[in-house]
Amino acid sequence: LQYALDQLRPGDVLVVQNSGQPYKSDIPEQIFDDNGQPLKTVSGFRLGTSGTATKPITIEGDSTLPPIIDQEQDDFVTGSNTVLGLLLDCVSNIVVRNLIIINVNEAGITSSIEGACETNNITLEGNTIYDVYGENYVGGIRLMGVSDVLIKENDIRNIKSRPVNEPQRFLTIGHRLSNIFIEKNTFESLDSGIVINAQGLGSTTFQPEEPITNIKIHKNSFDQVKAPVNFHNRTNDSSGVNITKTGVFRSVDISGNLFHD
Repeated sequence: LQYALDQLRPGDVLVVQNSGQPYKSDIPEQIFDDNGQPLKTVSGFRLGTSGTATKPITIEGDSTLPPIIDQEQDDFVTGSNTVLGLLLDCVSNIVVRNLIIINVNEAGITSSIEGACETNNITLEGNTIYDVYGENYVGGIRLMGVSDVLIKENDIRNIKSRPVNEPQRFLTIGHRLSNIFIEKNTFESLDSGIVINAQGLGSTTFQPEEPITNIKIHKNSFDQVKAPVNFHNRTNDSSGVNITKTGVFRSVDISGNLFHD
């Protein structure tokens, strides 16, 4: 599967078959901080090529018999190696549909590993993601610095979160968040359902630089979710003292959702 992902070019469609055995990737990649110091090792399937607006790259499984990505992580990370499901590594114009992703760390599908990068025109549709183990930035789907996003008819459940108290790197580099449509998804057995975070947007004088605009959260189902919809517009840096980033929200539509238990 990783070999196939590496061959993709704009306009390509990768059809992932269910062969009766799950797909697994343990190819490690070292992640470094801004000073060139190693942060951690990350494994998982990775797409590093963007499509174009007229020729997106599509990754899809059979809707009646979806393929399974099983990274075999049944607990929180105890060492330095984090195992993701599918990393859309700062790419744009991508469609991912009809995959099952289970037993991963941090995120089933994520747009970046450390901080936000400019990412746009992403469609995630009909995927099933469950049994995800992570800490401060855990999510079934985790997208940062994105615009023109459709998240539709996905089933996300059993996300195991374990927030840690030790200082985390504050993500000071942000990108505009706009045109995000989250529709007809099912969220079950979660601490947090949907989180829209303005961290890294704005200035220390509380003057917002880039508003978060045109967010639609429509006809989703939340079952046993402690905090279904969350908006964060002020987040301190890891020291909690010097840097506070702010953001404002405009054109937010939350309608037609169902909240159970």
